[in-house]
Amino acid sequence: MLAKTMASKGQKVIQEWYRQKQWKQFPFQKEMAAAYLSGFSGLLNAPTGSGKTFALFLPFLTDFINKYPDTYTTQKDNGLLMLWITPLRALTNDI
Repeated sequence: MLAKTMASKGQKVIQEWYRQKQWKQFPFQKEMAAAYLSGFSGLLNAPTGSGKTFALFLPFLTDFINKYPDTYTTQKDNGLLMLWITPLRALTNDI
């Protein structure tokens, strides 16, 4: 189990975004964020429409905000990279 700590700048930004949308994170999304922000990596397998994108992309964004808390909204050409792999065959079947 991952230890709970005070919310970082990035976590606060993401939490506020969820509040503005009047959405709540699913437990697995919180778990994925905690794991990624603790330095773990891995794979997530879940059905289409279950919230995978937010579970994987938002922790990445949170980490970026944490690294640049004062300039994250104005960063340009900063080398921010993310590799996203999706099984197109399975996605085609779902659609």
